[in-house]
Amino acid sequence: MSKKSASFKMTTYFDAPLDKVSELVKNVDTLYFIARPLLIFRSVKGQELSHQWTNGTYWFHLYLFGVIPLGKQAIVVSFPRSPDFQMLDDGHSRFIKQWRHMITVKKEGRGVLCEDHLQISAGTLTYLVTVFAQLFYKHRQKRWKKLLENK
Repeated sequence: MSKKSASFKMTTYFDAPLDKVSELVKNVDTLYFIARPLLIFRSVKGQELSHQWTNGTYWFHLYLFGVIPLGKQAIVVSFPRSPDFQMLDDGHSRFIKQWRHMITVKKEGRGVLCEDHLQISAGTLTYLVTVFAQLFYKHRQKRWKKLLENK
């Protein structure tokens, strides 16, 4: 793994309809739910944030376990054209030059495959950020399953 950049993919099967999972991906509250309690996202004051993600840049204060400040992070949302549902966060922060997270949701049998592909560039912090990201995305997948059980 290069110190300058790294990438990984994580794929999970969900026994849920494509339209349901896609709608949840587009819902801002889903991010809050699946990140907790590991990361807490708090929208920067004065920023207009709707219920659904739309193309644009959104700034958040990040807190580890809700108490340890990690600084501000930009979530830069777009929806690439694809035969599958995709949402891209081409985010960044002061320390992370690139946090490129592509979510792809595609039909698989009765359910869907949800793929998280992450590319990280954080200079000398890349290795540590990538290790944390891998733990965070494992946590996210568990929270996704819990969310879908409750919906």
